[in-house]
Amino acid sequence: MATRKLSRSHLFVICGLLTVLGVGRVIYKTTALGYSLRPGKQTSIWLVEAQVTFRATGGPVRVSLAAPGTSPGCKILDQNPAVAGYGDAKESVDGNQRVIWTTRQAKGRQTLTYRLQVYDAVGLRDFEPASAPPKPVFPAMERQIKTAAKEVLAEATKHSSGRLSFTGQLLRMMNRDSPSQAMKVLQAEPEYARSSVKLAIDLLAMKGIPARLARGVQLEDGKRRQPLEELLEVYTKRGWTLFDPISGKRGLPPRFVLWQRGGESLLDIEGGTKSRISISVIRNVLPEEDLLKIRSQSGRFGTGFLSIYSLPVSEQNIIKKLLLVPLGALVVVLMRNVVGLTTSGTFMPVLIALAFMETRIISGVILFVVIIAVGLVIRSHLTKLNLLLVPRISACVIVVIILMTLMSVLSYRLGLPQGMAVTFFPMIIIAWTIERASITAEEAGTWEAVKQVSASLLTALLVYLVITNRFVAHVTFAFPEVTLIVLAAILLLGTYTGYRLLELRRFEPLVKK
Repeated sequence: MATRKLSRSHLFVICGLLTVLGVGRVIYKTTALGYSLRPGKQTSIWLVEAQVTFRATGGPVRVSLAAPGTSPGCKILDQNPAVAGYGDAKESVDGNQRVIWTTRQAKGRQTLTYRLQVYDAVGLRDFEPASAPPKPVFPAMERQIKTAAKEVLAEATKHSSGRLSFTGQLLRMMNRDSPSQAMKVLQAEPEYARSSVKLAIDLLAMKGIPARLARGVQLEDGKRRQPLEELLEVYTKRGWTLFDPISGKRGLPPRFVLWQRGGESLLDIEGGTKSRISISVIRNVLPEEDLLKIRSQSGRFGTGFLSIYSLPVSEQNIIKKLLLVPLGALVVVLMRNVVGLTTSGTFMPVLIALAFMETRIISGVILFVVIIAVGLVIRSHLTKLNLLLVPRISACVIVVIILMTLMSVLSYRLGLPQGMAVTFFPMIIIAWTIERASITAEEAGTWEAVKQVSASLLTALLVYLVITNRFVAHVTFAFPEVTLIVLAAILLLGTYTGYRLLELRRFEPLVKK
């Protein structure tokens, strides 16, 4: 039975509705909610998500997690510890904030999420005034370890003039490429091998200098499921001063949230085993006025229940890239239907452009050309075996995987970290590209295959330039309604049956006659 086709007017109506809906939503969000189309006019709001996972044993469960109270160097906009099926409360233990989750009965794998929104994360370069802590207790050490510690302390004292310079010198000694023999003895101890901050605290205690462990998270857009970072805090007469245990630099760096200061434990669980905590971070570009307090309070369409910002942070990072794909598809449609380029595969350039975002453009192009060229050579030998289609493509996929593995290992051995990024290329698409290019070379000649691969690479570069644009990345994520407008444009281009731009050149001699 023949399918009844809709008239072109129906298509125009659909495209008009999509455009009006998309443009209307953008206008509403810019005028009523304070969104800006210019990312430079907005304030960064960092959404930090701590995810606690463990296995409940079947009885009552009590989870206690250290949480930031007032973090110096940044401002906390909102905290949300609510988890379905658990009661939540906050309490202060020795001046540190903790979030408590409780439930009467739970069994199996459990996931608890604590969200934090911060802004104005400018860092802190000075000390923080505080009352004097108790004198540190001399750590218990074996004779050999104590002798090595005294030798390290004597060397650090010789090259310092006060508590702060002594701490900085001590941290530099701990992180030398070739540490002293005494330092090697200390760092070989299991408890010090696990935490260099623990070693620094014990050495400072032997000098009578109060020190404590601090934990925090570096605000990096796209960070997913990372552990909390450790810092060292040292007390002087003026107050507490933070040190980076790796570089020895003083002060709280920019875009760093202090999660815990002092205290013994980060996470305590009763009624559960195999616990783990991980941190995810995403940067949201939000209006400067009122810091989008209307975002958390409003239940209006698109800002509450259906908001992208309600998703977990790790999923938001994925959605951020997915929303760029429609624009890449629009570029491919323009290049194929309007310009007239013939690409290897319909949307292969979009996937290659997404891979370029991870590999960077120059190294990505080199890796793409090398793997396609080597793959075509190997594919030409497979042709002589007279294999059927599916086994041939499967063999091609395996060859691509072997090539990617060899290139990664070889790049690592040669000290070229850019080469290890080859694993970001979609192997199935690469294998299919090699297969199509090989068939084209057999049927239409090598030059035609080269033109198709070159056209695909050119289109991928154009897509890359579009989706890596700062303005485009901001608009697609802050205004996902733009996708409706892109869809309308693609539908309209689907009805274009005129000459391609490259075809006009073919008919140029007729026009001249």
